[in-house]
Amino acid sequence: MSDAVISFMKDFLAGGIAAAISKTAVAPIERVKLLLQVQHASKQITAETQYKGIIDCVVRIPKEQGFISFWRGNLANVIRYFPTQALNFAFKDKYKKIFLGGVDQKKQFWRYFAGNLASGGAAGATSLCFVYPLDFARTRLAADIGKGPAEREFTGLGNCIAKIFKTDGLRGLYLGFNVSVQGIIIYRAAYFGCFDTAKGMLPDPKNTHIIVSWMIAQTVTAAAGLVSYPFDTVRRRMMMQSGRKGGETMADLFGLVIAQLLSIHVRASCNIIHIRFFLLLLLFLFPKLTSCTRAQSTAGRRSSRTRDQKPSSKVPGLM
Repeated sequence: MSDAVISFMKDFLAGGIAAAISKTAVAPIERVKLLLQVQHASKQITAETQYKGIIDCVVRIPKEQGFISFWRGNLANVIRYFPTQALNFAFKDKYKKIFLGGVDQKKQFWRYFAGNLASGGAAGATSLCFVYPLDFARTRLAADIGKGPAEREFTGLGNCIAKIFKTDGLRGLYLGFNVSVQGIIIYRAAYFGCFDTAKGMLPDPKNTHIIVSWMIAQTVTAAAGLVSYPFDTVRRRMMMQSGRKGGETMADLFGLVIAQLLSIHVRASCNIIHIRFFLLLLLFLFPKLTSCTRAQSTAGRRSSRTRDQKPSSKVPGLM
């Protein structure tokens, strides 16, 4: 295995560990966001018991479900990270060759921008095909507000997937997929398109200061999240209908979301908060983890060279 492949694997693993820690740290914020999104579609939450906002949700969750319930659905979210990132960047490079082949970013700015939008959106949509059941399970587990095992709809990740598959088949695990594809294309297109375009316009993209890269990522992520948030709300409400008879159509849900557009974007502030915490933690953890793995690799090479250079104990001239 070449040094380049080993280096990539170590960086990928370090990024995964950093992301797992970061996602676990911001999981309470993520669960609050999900509950506010899907409470109108949840059969466990009546009109009288709906959460009034972010603060009300944060206060009531530990009282009604226990403090540890803030992390419901987090395991599926952590597991989902590894294949999602690997697929996103693998497909993004392939799609870049298709959409950006022969494009001069300095002379053909708008074509370069459109190519980045297309490659980012296509990569996100393609990778979603493989990881959607995990995202579905994460949503259903986070939306489960029962306190004890008897009151809960699902007991865990495996139980959630098995129950939905038994009642609705594979289709049940992909309910809301079409809306998800639309939303992910918009989100990934905005993220990869704007981020790659902004980086490409810098004088020296490879040597950009980490603070500048972080500020670009903050702005792009917040903007992409706000634009795609209504789609995210509709798809998660559609996920809540799996395993049940009847339910609202996609058109009905979009109508409700449009009617509640202002309040939905106010709730999106919760999404922006959790993204900022995630990026800050990732920014702090990733360099430390990569430096540790590289230090171990350097130490290993040094010890190997020391063994190779160790003087022989044989007497000269003897076999």
